[in-house]
Amino acid sequence: MRVGIIGAGSMGRNHIRVCSRLPGVQLVGVADVDPRALVEAGRYIQAPLFPDASQLLRIARPDAVCVAVPTFRHAAVALEAIAAGCHLLIEKPLASTVAEGKAVVTAARRKGVELCVGHIERCNPAVLMLKEAVSNGQLGSLLQIHARRWSPFPERITDVGVVHDLATHDIDIMLFLTESRLLHASAEMHSCHGSPHEDLLSAVLRFENGAIGTLDINWLSPCKVRELAVLGDAGLARVNYLTQEVDLFLASDVEVGWEVLRILEGSTEARMVRLQFRRREPLEVELEAFVSKLDGGSPGVRLATGEDGLVVLEAAEQILRAGGRPKVEQGESETGEAGNRSDAS
Repeated sequence: MRVGIIGAGSMGRNHIRVCSRLPGVQLVGVADVDPRALVEAGRYIQAPLFPDASQLLRIARPDAVCVAVPTFRHAAVALEAIAAGCHLLIEKPLASTVAEGKAVVTAARRKGVELCVGHIERCNPAVLMLKEAVSNGQLGSLLQIHARRWSPFPERITDVGVVHDLATHDIDIMLFLTESRLLHASAEMHSCHGSPHEDLLSAVLRFENGAIGTLDINWLSPCKVRELAVLGDAGLARVNYLTQEVDLFLASDVEVGWEVLRILEGSTEARMVRLQFRRREPLEVELEAFVSKLDGGSPGVRLATGEDGLVVLEAAEQILRAGGRPKVEQGESETGEAGNRSDAS
């Protein structure tokens, strides 16, 4: 599989690293409009370097591309790759706006190319184990999903706020777990760094199946937090995305022996089970599944399709409207394709 990487920023470099060692993949080129990003990429790979996506597509002629440019350039680059007949994995979010996202999905469908969106948490082994537990009914009917995603402020990102950059991860996971449509959202947002985009979000989502999702997202924390709690009528699951740990707390009839503890915790205590599984880098899982899908094999992971990415984008815009923030027009940036990609995801 001949693969090209468009965008050599922080996420693009991760794609380069993983693709360079992935069995069955030949990295045929890397493109970025920022010469400094290309120089940095050239230190680690022998593949040809191109000053823009057009030249990579025309000269290297890849079978597929990974698009890791700033969000405001997603649609333009994706449409160019689709026109060249390339399958593509585009980093989340699918595009800057729902209208752009629809254009990309429609173009891919008409051209007959595979379009996947890099909602990478679907490929986190911890989430895959959680999904299995939910599907098996271990938690019962889902009642509430609470996501907490905190990061220090990423100076490189100027084209979107936390809704598009961070919250889209958890919106997708909520849709993935509930298998249900978002009905409505309420939200409060702040912009504490003086940016036109929000850097703090508190939101409540209501899904068609009755589950409630809460988003606790910011770029204000001095430390990185990636946690998810899923409450069902038969138990609770707690996930740490970073350490890839999944704890299940299931109802138990075991009496608590210590009187004071019984008063504090109730008459019964939950039975805690830590799920055991092989830890892997989610990006490696994602790219391996993408290549397998293109080869006609079984990816083993349900990658986010263009349609999935569009649903997430619609939810993100619904949250922004609920938060009452005016829509900010996306303009060209003086930085290159590497300039605004963050490793905050």
